[in-house]
Amino acid sequence: MAGSRLGRLARSLTARGPSGGDAEGGLTGSREAVSEHGLWGHDRQVPDCPTGWELKPPDFVGIGAPRAGTSWWFRDALQQHPRVVTAPGRDKEIHFFDRFAAESVDPDLAERYARFFPRPRGCIAGEWTPDYMYSPWNLSLLEKAAPEARFLIMLRDPVERFRSEVSPALRGLAESGLNALTSLSVGNCIFHSAYEMPVRRAIEAFGRDRVLILQYERCQREPLSEIRRTQRFLGLDEVASLPPGLEVRERSQQRIFPSEKFELPTWTDEHLVAALTGDVRDLVDLCPNEIDVDLWPNFRHAF
Repeated sequence: MAGSRLGRLARSLTARGPSGGDAEGGLTGSREAVSEHGLWGHDRQVPDCPTGWELKPPDFVGIGAPRAGTSWWFRDALQQHPRVVTAPGRDKEIHFFDRFAAESVDPDLAERYARFFPRPRGCIAGEWTPDYMYSPWNLSLLEKAAPEARFLIMLRDPVERFRSEVSPALRGLAESGLNALTSLSVGNCIFHSAYEMPVRRAIEAFGRDRVLILQYERCQREPLSEIRRTQRFLGLDEVASLPPGLEVRERSQQRIFPSEKFELPTWTDEHLVAALTGDVRDLVDLCPNEIDVDLWPNFRHAF
């Protein structure tokens, strides 16, 4: 039922058109510069491994969700810790597994993936590609490539997340002189806001103790407690105070997504809420301690 509602909503949005306006004892040393080809245009340069550093599979991987504050949390909450290292020039998002929608899996999968995570001994490394959790093959491949990793998922009010993902597309369309989104792009934005199934698959694939569910709105409201929870989950020493980036945001109450201007028409907002309410209920049943529906005002009516 939920799937059919989402499909109908995507088609109705398209028909109407929108309005308005990131192995233990592994290899060490430098390596020749190589790149990994991603299916959707995500070509990634493999970073150098400085002498004395080691290559191992990632200690953590963020797998969801797009436009939910993951870049903010990766940059200001994770990378600020002295034991978290990201190789110079490497992006937050690697999209390593995108290609396997259309390519066979090579036997050296784990070694190829580990090349993206050089780090000094005693440090940890990871990435956050926020659409990993939506593709069914990614979870099994991640378990093969990073069998000891821990996984992070950041979730945001589904309607606000949808609006955030649609806004850049609308800006691009406006700049190109077009005035309609395709059914595929609208449907994809709605799909990314339906959390329960991908979150459930992640928990089933990795085990509940290896998956941390974060709520974007709670991280905004209680940044210090949530960063400490994240650090405990990753086996890091907890910070005594907020890192500078989070401190500035807390003082200024600055929006993480300052460029979001798109407001949904009332009819679209109502249909989107109706289509996603069942999914939110199922998500709260699955993660009752992690999701505070009072922080998602679009769905308070359902509880």
